[in-house]
Amino acid sequence: MKAQTHAHPASRLYRSHRHQAYPKLRERKALELVAISANDVGELAHACLSSEHAALKLVQQWLVQDRDLEAMYLKAIMPAAQLIGAWWTSDEVDFATATVAFCRMHRLLYELSPRFLADAQVLSPAPSALLIPTPGCQHSMGVFMLSEFFRRGGWRVSSDAMGTVDDVVRLVQTEWFDVLGLSIASDRQLDLTQQMLTEVRLRSANPKLVIMLGGPWVQEAHPQLSSLKPDLISTDAGQSPQMALQYLRKLQSCSLS
Repeated sequence: MKAQTHAHPASRLYRSHRHQAYPKLRERKALELVAISANDVGELAHACLSSEHAALKLVQQWLVQDRDLEAMYLKAIMPAAQLIGAWWTSDEVDFATATVAFCRMHRLLYELSPRFLADAQVLSPAPSALLIPTPGCQHSMGVFMLSEFFRRGGWRVSSDAMGTVDDVVRLVQTEWFDVLGLSIASDRQLDLTQQMLTEVRLRSANPKLVIMLGGPWVQEAHPQLSSLKPDLISTDAGQSPQMALQYLRKLQSCSLS
C-alpha cells in the first residue's frame, strides 16, 4: 500500500485574497491581530450548521479583519467542532446535522490550506510523518489539521486513513517514517490501538520509529495512556511538529555520542 502525500489546489478563500497585500505569517506576528472570542466560536458553529456558504462567508470576513490564521485553526475551528459535538451529545442537534457541520468545517480547513501553507518552512532533509486516526475511525478532521501544521513545519506528511491494523503495519514495514502520529477518539479504540502499536514496533522499517499519540481521548489524560508507551503525547497541534523535531534531533544526538 503506497502512502500518498497530498497537494492542495488553490482554494476559493485563497484565490479571493491572493491579490491583496497580505504580509507573510511570520511578518504578521508583529502586527496587531484581532483575537478570537467565545462569541466567534459560537458564530462559526452556527454558520457550519447553517450552510457551507455561511461558513465560508464568515471566514472570509475574519481574513479581511486580519484574524490570526493559526488562532482561527486552534481557537475557532476546533472549539466550534467540539461545541457541535457537545450539542449532539445533549441532543440539541441530531447525528446527521452534526455530521454535515463537521464536513463543512473540514472543507474550511481545505479551503484555507493554500494560504496556511504559503509560509511553510523548509527542512533539509525533511523528516517524514505518518499521521492517521485509529483504523476504522471516521473522524479525520483533527488529523487533517495536525497534518497541516506538520506540512507548514517542513515535514513530509502521509495522512491516508487506514482501514485495518494490517494496513498500518504493512505501510510502516515497507516505507520509512520518522514519526507515527495516531489520533485516538475514545477508549473503545484502546485494545485495537494496543494491538497495532505492538505490531508496528515489531515490524517497522525504522527501528527507532517515534510514536506520538493525540486526539480527544488523549486530551482527557486517561490513566490507561501510559500502557500504550508513547514516545510523545500531543495536546497542541500547533506545537506538535516542533516537539517531534526536537525529539528526533535528541535521538540523533544520542546515537552519535
